[in-house]
Amino acid sequence: FSNIPQTNLLNPAYQTANKLHVSVPFLGNHQVFLGVSGVTYQDLFDEAVPVETRLKTASYKLSDRDLGLFRHTSEIINLGYGTQEVFYSGGFYVESLAFARYPKSVSDLYYEGYTIPGKEYSVDNINMQSGLLGVYHFGLQKKWDENTSVGIRFKLYNQVFDARSSQNQGTITTQYNLNGTYQYVATGIEAVFHSSGFFVEEGTDVDRAYVIKKLLFTGNKGLGFDLGISKDLDKNWYLSTSLLDIGFVWHKKAPKNYSAKGAIATQEINEPFNASNPEDYWPLIDDYLLEDVDYTTDEKSYFTMRSVQWNGMVKYKMYKRQRTNLCSNEKQAQNKFDYSSAVGGFSKIQVYNGMVLPSLSAFYEQNVSNFFQFRTSYTVDRFSLTNVGLVTSFQFSKVNLYLAADNIIGLINYQKSHSAYVQLGMNVVF
Repeated sequence: FSNIPQTNLLNPAYQTANKLHVSVPFLGNHQVFLGVSGVTYQDLFDEAVPVETRLKTASYKLSDRDLGLFRHTSEIINLGYGTQEVFYSGGFYVESLAFARYPKSVSDLYYEGYTIPGKEYSVDNINMQSGLLGVYHFGLQKKWDENTSVGIRFKLYNQVFDARSSQNQGTITTQYNLNGTYQYVATGIEAVFHSSGFFVEEGTDVDRAYVIKKLLFTGNKGLGFDLGISKDLDKNWYLSTSLLDIGFVWHKKAPKNYSAKGAIATQEINEPFNASNPEDYWPLIDDYLLEDVDYTTDEKSYFTMRSVQWNGMVKYKMYKRQRTNLCSNEKQAQNKFDYSSAVGGFSKIQVYNGMVLPSLSAFYEQNVSNFFQFRTSYTVDRFSLTNVGLVTSFQFSKVNLYLAADNIIGLINYQKSHSAYVQLGMNVVF
């Protein structure tokens, strides 16, 4: 939306309608997304079914293409000021993320144990990442010509903690022995798990003040930037596209890495496996796995690339609005509301640990007045084929309020839902 200042965070070149904005501290922008493909809320949290049964049933419904994603952003402050040539913006926000591809083969091993001799269980699809970081940002937007704007935003990352694993290889099989015992045999194993920020010096109080200090100043540092372009193709067609979080973080504070490599066989095991209670079996053989598997640990620093996101939007503006008795400043500030409605499409591609998550939306937008706009959309993504969303923006004097929600159908019938998204915020605009 042109009158929501935070739209500029999706594209530093997006032409917002306000010359000056200040987000209400700690209230400017809060957004939360939670999505799980393959299973629903009811599959995971139906209290009428025992937890163990729910998890086992869900595990066999899922495939190695299914995934879970949680992403949360809370804005602390956002400022913007525009001249005739350049629009400046900056601020600070906090972001948390948890992503995991479902490790189908490893899950099968958990529930099947040694009961299927010779079956290969792959570790290739273990792919996860999580983290918490603070982001300082400063953006510049400039008119390239009468119809085109370009923008760039620079970012400084302060990461509190990080945990991730990807690009693992290898298989695990069961081998029976003539004396009635069995062994787990791992072949071609190359598995790595990276972490930073979890292990601190003894005596350190990991409290709220500690986390805030890490978010603001002392976390693992990184640099990045966003790029964007927006263009009026003609009096009706408008195009916007951007690439976000092109950057990295260098994890050199409290890193801890675990790896396993090579061909490994456990000692002979004779513990019985009960498929009805696998949770009782695996702790019994922990000693075999921990003693016989060739783990290595180190505290080497490592680099991680940020989760890149591409956005693209095309909009067709309809029904020109008649504007009279406006001074030149008002005309400039409200030039994005010179139409009453629009239709268009929006596409987004996110990349997490090399896994691509695309989505495609169609939307209808209505500018009811200079003080109230809304947009409804229909989205297809990895989590849902029936995602109907709604975003509204209100302006009372100099105060801008906005609220957005995706998957409205899912919110009504949340037990059958795969995802949910809510965003809201408050700004003072001029």
